[in-house]
Amino acid sequence: MRSSALVPNGFRPGPVFDREMMQSQADDLIMSAVSALDGPDETEMVARLLAVRETLGSTTSDGRAADVVDVKDRALSAVNDYFERRLTAIPSIAAYLDELRARA
Repeated sequence: MRSSALVPNGFRPGPVFDREMMQSQADDLIMSAVSALDGPDETEMVARLLAVRETLGSTTSDGRAADVVDVKDRALSAVNDYFERRLTAIPSIAAYLDELRARA
């Protein structure tokens, strides 16, 4: 998603970014999380994104970078978990992975 690439740039030293634009991009990310995730994963990601959105509205950057890194790490973990579940649901792939683990 294009907007997700722009939000972290607001946490780097350099030119001042439009807060309203960044909050709008955070809103887009929140809606994407709602569309893509379900249950506890959705709840957790939306809560983290809301925390980031809140820091975008503040005049200080305390905790902003840590919030963004936390959301990025959680999003990557959710994507990895999704593909692991999907791939291991295919019996031939699950058997192959089991065989690899047995060799290790």
